[in-house]
Amino acid sequence: MKTGLLSIGFLFISNVVFADCKVALEERLKEDLDLTYQQFDQTYDAGFRLLEKSGCHAEAAILIKRFITHNNSKESSLT
Repeated sequence: MKTGLLSIGFLFISNVVFADCKVALEERLKEDLDLTYQQFDQTYDAGFRLLEKSGCHAEAAILIKRFITHNNSKESSLT
């Protein structure tokens, strides 16, 4: 019984985190694509690092890819 409840609880938490990550990505896409490279990549409280710190790793990668495309970035640290 405990295992079943634990599984349901984990599934619920996972879905909440997933939903929060999607919302966070949408917000970052609105705000971060026009940041400078320095602001986006080299600042710990801006850009993709905000998603990464929240555990939204896949969304952080999506944001980086979109930033590269949007800005035609050539910086090797982004790839």
